[in-house]
Order: sequence, then C-alpha cells, then structure tokens
Amino acid sequence: MSDYDFPPDLIEAQRAFWEADAQVHALADSLPPSLEMSPEQHAELDQLRAARMDALKALNNHSWWGGTGQRHAREMALKKKAKA
Repeated sequence: MSDYDFPPDLIEAQRAFWEADAQVHALADSLPPSLEMSPEQHAELDQLRAARMDALKALNNHSWWGGTGQRHAREMALKKKAKA
C-alpha cells in the first residue's frame, strides 16, 4: 500500500464512524427482539443509527477523497492509519 498524507480530520472521521458503529452494535446486542422493544428503545436505537449515518456521510463526503480513483486502496490505507 502506498503512503498517503491523510488530513487529521479525515482520520478522526474514520474513528468517529467506528465509534458510532460500535455504539449501535452494543445497544442492538443488549436489546430484546425488535417486536418486543419499547418505543423508548426503538427511539434510542434510531438515534444511534442516525448518528452512525451522519458519521459515515462525514467520512465519505470528505473533500480529501476527490475524484482521483483508487478509492478502495485509499480507504484501506486510511483504516490502517486510523487504527495506529
């Protein structure tokens, strides 16, 4: 993989998405089946899913991506960098 010069806010966007995704999974794993969930539980899960979608949009719509191609390789390099 080539080295890329990732802007710090893009690395943070990747981490923010991972955190939001982890929160969704943690809550979903702790809840009863959907038909047994209370309206409050549905609302909390919906809120976390919306936050995860916002984080994903921020990550995917970052200006650094541009239209330069090799998106997959760049995404993999970003994930590696963000984990470090």
